[in-house]
Amino acid sequence: FVQIGRNDHPHPRLKGDNVLNLIGQTNLRELMRVIYGAEGVITPISLPMHVAAAVPAHPRTGRRPHCVVLAGGREPPNWEQYPAHAYLNCCGRLKCCPEGGCTKSRVEALQDGRAFDGPDKLCQQPVHTDSGQVVARCMTMITVDDVVRCVRECEEALR
Repeated sequence: FVQIGRNDHPHPRLKGDNVLNLIGQTNLRELMRVIYGAEGVITPISLPMHVAAAVPAHPRTGRRPHCVVLAGGREPPNWEQYPAHAYLNCCGRLKCCPEGGCTKSRVEALQDGRAFDGPDKLCQQPVHTDSGQVVARCMTMITVDDVVRCVRECEEALR
């Protein structure tokens, strides 16, 4: 496993002998090369999901990397999902996203002067996690078991 991301974003560190931590250590070109050579990608709605859909098939595997997207309820599948991606979402399961995504920009205000801090732009159902983070309730509805199931289904498709 290779963990990537920006240093100034919250990334709980993965643990294990098979984890390479590249958080804050890749530029855009390096990020694209990492994803190009990957068997799969697990990501929220972010640049890596778009890169996974855009890179050409790798000669070693003959395909693009599988991609599991933890989408929650912000953006509906018909807006954001690529055909070969597993798109884990809860659109239609909460009152804040009954017929599609809520399109809220932030879970809590960052006080950075941007319009994303307005009350109409903030998540209606923030949840405080055991680790002290504040996340959207829709993201807590995606379980580790959901992600593992998707990864296993992708592995099974290769056999």
